[in-house]
Amino acid sequence: MPFRFHDAVSKKKSFVSGFAALLLVFALILSLAGCGEQQTDPEVIAYKWDTMELISAENTKEALSYFGFSEAELAFADLDAFGLVKSVEFTKTGSFRFFYDKTATKTAFEDYIEALVDKLFENRESLAELFGEELSAKRTLVSFETAYAAQYDFKSFGEYVEYVTNELLVSYDLDNSLIEEGTFNLSADKIELKADKSTESEFVAYTLSGDELTIIYSDAKEVYKKA
Repeated sequence: MPFRFHDAVSKKKSFVSGFAALLLVFALILSLAGCGEQQTDPEVIAYKWDTMELISAENTKEALSYFGFSEAELAFADLDAFGLVKSVEFTKTGSFRFFYDKTATKTAFEDYIEALVDKLFENRESLAELFGEELSAKRTLVSFETAYAAQYDFKSFGEYVEYVTNELLVSYDLDNSLIEEGTFNLSADKIELKADKSTESEFVAYTLSGDELTIIYSDAKEVYKKA
């Protein structure tokens, strides 16, 4: 059969069109495969994140009892809501640091003590036998707080709360707050943590949703909020 230029050109165009279509399909597959993946840029999690590491109800009760809270008073305490603020800080350069945030923990302690005394004020009449007539007869929260602190020889409620929270910080040794630090790498669904004092890396799963970071270990998970 004689060579026909028209047929050769048609075949070449067909080949080029088919090859281009194949590249387009391949690019589409790669695009779809990447849709469900999280970003791996360290900046994605390069923030300070906080969580509350709760202390057991038994240990909370023991700590509060040490500062003079009676069994009757502790009946109004939320013993399952007392804890330390644990933080993790990831940087854009790939370093990490797990630590207990002393300042944030102090604020959490202050809020807890103030909330407990608020509860005692609300239930002061039922605690009249414990408080005595003068304290249980207080009609405003401020006057009750002042009188409550006075029974422990503090001039103001603020001084009383400051003393209790500072003593709690000392008892939990938060001057030595560092837990672990090192470097990290971020993949689609895992964080590789390489502690400075370790020869091996630890791989933990994670999810990121808005201002919430969940770190998933083999036996537990921690939910952090962006600070």
